[in-house]
Amino acid sequence: MQLEDEVCSRELSLKLHELGVKHNGLFWWVDVCLDTSKVKWKVKVGEEYKDDPREKHPAYSVGELGISLPSISEIHEDFVCKIYEIACKHDEANARAEIIIFSIENQLMEIPK
Repeated sequence: MQLEDEVCSRELSLKLHELGVKHNGLFWWVDVCLDTSKVKWKVKVGEEYKDDPREKHPAYSVGELGISLPSISEIHEDFVCKIYEIACKHDEANARAEIIIFSIENQLMEIPK
């Protein structure tokens, strides 16, 4: 299994980051291409990437996202079907990210701090 399988997609990670979801993990989406005219994103692990000067943003792991998920009892029943629909079309990390994004954007939960 590759590190990219342990985190949500770069696009979803960027959206979570833009929404203000706190990142406590060690995974980072990093532009690893040395040619500045090209971009190649890879997941890297470690505290050293936090201060790396290359373009990067947090990569949210399955576990990190699971802690942030709202409990089913906190979600209005009208949205349970939508959340189930999201979960069925993604792998686990992306499903969790989509549910958190949907819940924040629809004011079903506060932004995890």
